[in-house]
Amino acid sequence: RGYGTELLNWSCEYIFNVLGLHRCEIKLYAENIPALRCYEKVGFSLEGREKECRFVDGQWKDCLNMALLDHEW
Repeated sequence: RGYGTELLNWSCEYIFNVLGLHRCEIKLYAENIPALRCYEKVGFSLEGREKECRFVDGQWKDCLNMALLDHEW
């Protein structure tokens, strides 16, 4: 456990410090609570919810949109 957060921190460092990007966005299924907590721990903020955005295994799933800006990281 904890590898997801470590990998996400490394990815953000690369995105912001090496690539020089201003914004990083993530979309995840609303039911994926462990991923949501991981992204929040790194500093991502919830920007919105897309109701029934994906049809998977015979059912509609909501998606969450999250983002992190370079000066927030």
